[in-house]
Amino acid sequence: MKGQHTIPFGTNANTVRLVAVKDGFAESIDVFVPAETYSLNVSSIYHEENFLVGSKGKVVLQARLFNNNNPVSLKALKESRITVSIKNHQNIDSSFDVPSVVWDHRNEYVLEVPVQTYLRHIEIKVTGKVETYSGKPQQLESTHSIQF
Repeated sequence: MKGQHTIPFGTNANTVRLVAVKDGFAESIDVFVPAETYSLNVSSIYHEENFLVGSKGKVVLQARLFNNNNPVSLKALKESRITVSIKNHQNIDSSFDVPSVVWDHRNEYVLEVPVQTYLRHIEIKVTGKVETYSGKPQQLESTHSIQF
C-alpha cells in the first residue's frame, strides 16, 4: 500500500506481519524492524609538522552520531570523554583524559596534545553513551591512531 508508515525501532531486529487497511481494503505485509543501533564516527585532521618537541600539537576532531546509518543530533551523546595515550620510541607510555566534552555539529573540537621527545604513537579514543528508546544506555567508542 502506498503512503508513509512509521514503525519504531525494536530492541532486537525481527520481521513482523502487519495488516494495512485503507478504504475498506486490507493487505498483509511482512516488515523488517531493525534494532536500534547507534554508532559514533569521529574524524581527525592534523599536520605532522604541528608536532614539534616541547609544543602542543593540535588535532581537530569532528564527531558524527548515527542511528542505523541515519544522522542524529550530537545532543544525544552523553558523558563524552577523550582519552589520549602517547608512546615514545623507548615504549614509555603516558596518557591524559579530557572529561565532559560537549560536541557541536557546526564546530570542530581542537585537541591539544603535548609533544614528547621521540614521539612515536598517539591514540585518541572518544567515548560516550546514548540513551536508547528502550531506556537502556548504549556505550559508544571511536578510536584514531597517529604514527610518527
